[in-house]
Amino acid sequence: MSLRIATAERRRLAVYFGRGFKPTATNYTSIVSLPHFSSCEKSDKSDGLSNCTADPHTVKHISNHSGLYYVGIRLVDTQNAPVARLRRSCTGIKRRSKRSCVEVKDPPTTPPPTPMIVTPKYNSSTDVNYTFSVTMGTCLYWSEKEEKWSSKGCKVGRIKRI
Repeated sequence: MSLRIATAERRRLAVYFGRGFKPTATNYTSIVSLPHFSSCEKSDKSDGLSNCTADPHTVKHISNHSGLYYVGIRLVDTQNAPVARLRRSCTGIKRRSKRSCVEVKDPPTTPPPTPMIVTPKYNSSTDVNYTFSVTMGTCLYWSEKEEKWSSKGCKVGRIKRI
């Protein structure tokens, strides 16, 4: 499977794969960072890169396992580094007043609320437009016995070089 994911602004993306499950930032089968400029040469042009031997926005995901794969895409914010977490107090004062504290949550409503699907609107200051295309590889051969293309006994795999 080959994925091409690109943003107009050349923003960094983390691409998570999950085989049989929806991946998260902490639970995934594999992860790739895009764009990947290792196949490009530095140049004095405005973008600073040229002569790329591979598309920096493309990732090839080869697996020996067939099945359902999920892809998760997350913006990697390189401009705003993570901020250290501040300790919170139970009393709302800047320092803790007790060694430990427990806050009690309100009980759930009866009956429980009906889930609603909320589709957020596009926000140009926080959301990123990207293009996404998938190319799938398959293994077929011409069966002279059946006189048609067949995939029986055929598997897609890596090319072994001698």
